[in-house]
Amino acid sequence: MLVIENLRHKPQPWRTLFNRVDCIKNSIADLRTSKEALSVQIELLKTKLDKAQSEINQLRIDNEQIQSENKSLKGKNNELKASLLVARSAIEHKTKKEGGPTLHFKLPSDEKYPNETLCHIMALIFDKLKEAKKKSNSPFNRELDIFLDFLSCNSDSVEIYNQKKSDVNELINFAKKESYLRSPKAQKLLKKFGMSIRECTNGHWRVFFEGDDRYLSSEAGTGSSGCRGGKNEASYFIHAMLF
Repeated sequence: MLVIENLRHKPQPWRTLFNRVDCIKNSIADLRTSKEALSVQIELLKTKLDKAQSEINQLRIDNEQIQSENKSLKGKNNELKASLLVARSAIEHKTKKEGGPTLHFKLPSDEKYPNETLCHIMALIFDKLKEAKKKSNSPFNRELDIFLDFLSCNSDSVEIYNQKKSDVNELINFAKKESYLRSPKAQKLLKKFGMSIRECTNGHWRVFFEGDDRYLSSEAGTGSSGCRGGKNEASYFIHAMLF
């Protein structure tokens, strides 16, 4: 050792060589430290990887179990639906047999506008209510009660009818004005009922259901040429073709 230490104090080439040796030793020590740190990190990553793989496997098992349960529930749901249909059929059959309240309608497929049939039926009912006697001993009281009960059970239908009836009344008001049913607002209302209006010969305008020329109705181009002093045919046409 004494020799090596003495050599360190020799000229520059020797000192340079020893410095390189010291540098190499330090690098080796650093590499050993880094290797140990990397080994620790690798072990930690392996542990995390094993845990993640275990969780993935568990999720696969859970997913298969859920799919199996869903399949079983779907089968039970189909069985319940089938049982419900059978029960409904049995109830309907029993109700018909016992004379219970069974009111079923098949609506025509060629309605001119949505709920056309409904509106006409409701209009008939309300007209019937107007005719019903109000005296306590009237034989029409029971009929009145039946209609009122029916309307009470079908409030949504009454609401539809009332809205349509409001539109009809508005069209009638337009028919009595100078521009009749030719105004933009009136034409917008006509579209709700599947109708349109256009100018034809002799200055007259025709209103009709789209695609059905059987229901043509004309109105005069000016108030002076219309019937009833300017209150033209449009109001007649509305009452006849709507409700």
